[in-house]
Amino acid sequence: MNGLTYENLNSNAMDAKVTVETERRQFLKNALTAGALICAGCHQLFASATPEHSQESSVPTNHSNPADGMSADELVRFTLGYCVPTYQFMLKEMGKEKFLKLLKEASTENSKQLIDSMTKDMPDRNLSQLADIFVGYLGTPPYDKIFKAEVVERTDKVFEIKYTECLFAKVYREMNALDIGYTIECGGSDAVAKAYNPKIKVSCGSNMMKGDSHCTERFELNT
Repeated sequence: MNGLTYENLNSNAMDAKVTVETERRQFLKNALTAGALICAGCHQLFASATPEHSQESSVPTNHSNPADGMSADELVRFTLGYCVPTYQFMLKEMGKEKFLKLLKEASTENSKQLIDSMTKDMPDRNLSQLADIFVGYLGTPPYDKIFKAEVVERTDKVFEIKYTECLFAKVYREMNALDIGYTIECGGSDAVAKAYNPKIKVSCGSNMMKGDSHCTERFELNT
């Protein structure tokens, strides 16, 4: 039989199965990576937001809505309405634990690449510069309408921000998709901060995606 044996056929079949599963996983990860960027509700604007180097503890919220005429609410509903139903279907097909793990990997990788792109020319990635980025983008359309937030504490070693309104959390809740929302919007915060500066640690005391009345994010620089 030209050297073919049952063992060889079985080995080839197993290798093919592993290859197909690897390619399938990579395809899903690529799809999730692209979808996570869309599902972040125009988070790509984060990269082009001009930081407002303000020392005020209240985040500015007096900007106009996006130039395309869509309200912040319409923008969030449009972006999440596009991908969340697909993610919900994939969650059922793959199983919750496996799907959310893969989604977190894809979303975190997206965010890490974004923060690297934004800060590649920063010689010193300190906490003050990161705080400037947050304050800047929260004061920039459409984020000034999507979030209502205030800086609770800001020093050279600590930056804490409190969110009292979040359109993302509101719409994810309405879509019965808070687990997906938390994974995309919140789950990778610590990994992203460490990509910016390995000495920065993030802790979240409360989170609207988990049913709390507000969100808190605390960044601490360990020296």
